[in-house]
Amino acid sequence: ANPNLYESAVTFVEDMDDLSEDALNTVTSLWEGVGSRVVPVSPATHDALAARTSHVPHIVASALAQLADDGDLLKEFVGQGFRDLTRVAEGRPEIWRDICLTNSTSVHEGLVGLIGRLQEVSEAIDNQASADLQSFFEKGRAARRKSVDE
Repeated sequence: ANPNLYESAVTFVEDMDDLSEDALNTVTSLWEGVGSRVVPVSPATHDALAARTSHVPHIVASALAQLADDGDLLKEFVGQGFRDLTRVAEGRPEIWRDICLTNSTSVHEGLVGLIGRLQEVSEAIDNQASADLQSFFEKGRAARRKSVDE
């Protein structure tokens, strides 16, 4: 047991007009009591955010692990970046299967967005487009800094 397990974690709580205020206060107090930051959101917003920040990253981690495995990747060649990016691929497959099927619309939209970005960077590499590559990595760094508080 870790008493700080939820410290600074984010917990989405459904934000709908027809919810019981007492129930909402009870749930919010529970999560805040264990250190979580409660964020009220609509179910649709939750699904879109969860797809882009959790579900698609799990798919990417699994795809990267499989891609590396295609080349007979040896353990001695694996660096910390690979370990960091693929750690979540260790998740239970049946859970991630069910998450993808349950939130299929948002996961699909997230994958389409990701594929578009990968296609853009792939074309920039093919075209030796230095400025486009620079812009791609600058946007990535800015987005990371904007979204993660470190």
